[in-house]
Formats: sequence, structure tokens, C-alpha cells
Amino acid sequence: GGQPAVTFAPITLLSPVVHLRRDHTFRYLLACPARNTLGCAASAKVTARIGGRTRSLGSSTLSIPQGRNVLVRKILAKALRTRLKGRRRVLATVTVTQIDPALKPHAERLALRIVLRGS
Repeated sequence: GGQPAVTFAPITLLSPVVHLRRDHTFRYLLACPARNTLGCAASAKVTARIGGRTRSLGSSTLSIPQGRNVLVRKILAKALRTRLKGRRRVLATVTVTQIDPALKPHAERLALRIVLRGS
């Protein structure tokens, strides 16, 4: 009898390339592996180098059930859109800080390409 051992696996990014929509939002999909018996608790922060500086594109707190996905929606601020004028795409980083069952944080950096307009 007894409880099965609690396992831990990192959250994965299912959408490495996303498009900026007409309403100035972009959406990306994060998945919690089925091996995580307790689900996934994490925070996600999107950053990108714009104009020579690393700028935040938004952050969120996540709670993803075991083996499920969550769609994260962020708005690209007007000031950042102005700085990105003329660029077709921007390479961003999603930093996911995930809490394991022993309440220890694990940070993971995932690459995200945001396509600003069609080629």
C-alpha cells in the first residue's frame, strides 16, 4: 500500500513561435508533464532585448493540472510596439520558475519567437 512516490518534471513550452495578433496580444502554450502527480505551480515572466535593454513583456502566476496545458495571453505594451516598429520578429525568453513538491524553486529559460507581422 502507501502513496506512490511524488515525481517532478519541468514545464514545457508547446508554442516556440507565436504571432502578435491584431489586438496587440500574443499567446503561448505551457504544458505540465503527466509525471508531475501534484500538477505544476509556477510563475512565468517574458522578457526580450529591445533597444539594447532587456525589457519585461509581462508575467503571470500559473497553476497547471497534471498532464494538462494552459494558454497564457499577454498584451504587448504600446511603448514596446513603438520601439519594435520595422522589425518582423523579436526573440523573447520565457523564464518559468516552478516549485517542486519539496517547495524548492527551479528556474528554466525557454526561447520564444514573437512574429510581429507577416513576411
